[in-house]
Amino acid sequence: DPKVVYAATRAEAIVTASDTRRVSAKTSEGLELALAAPLPVVEGETLRLGLRAQDILIAADPPGRISARNVLAARVVRCETHEGDTLVHLDAGSALVAKVTPAAADSLGLAPGALVHLLIKAQALRRLG
Repeated sequence: DPKVVYAATRAEAIVTASDTRRVSAKTSEGLELALAAPLPVVEGETLRLGLRAQDILIAADPPGRISARNVLAARVVRCETHEGDTLVHLDAGSALVAKVTPAAADSLGLAPGALVHLLIKAQALRRLG
């Protein structure tokens, strides 16, 4: 099943800030995201963003000081394990899908209703089109 090999989240977002060191955008669901800068965009511009499932890290505990610019609280909706990968469907105010190993899912206790923290590097968010 190709969806298992390449799972991604796509979203539209409006640029809320843009300069040489920082670009941020907000999805229609209200999710604030930091993007890699500089990016040739202006405030108010609509972007189509893509995020690969394997680029989302899941932490059971709140992270300390880290380089990832996006740290989001989320709730696990469901988990699906296929051929060595576990797809974790999450609600962070917007629907996201993360890909982890089954061992990671087990050690983190990922199950419907679990509260987790998502870590997403700004560089992982890709502008589509």
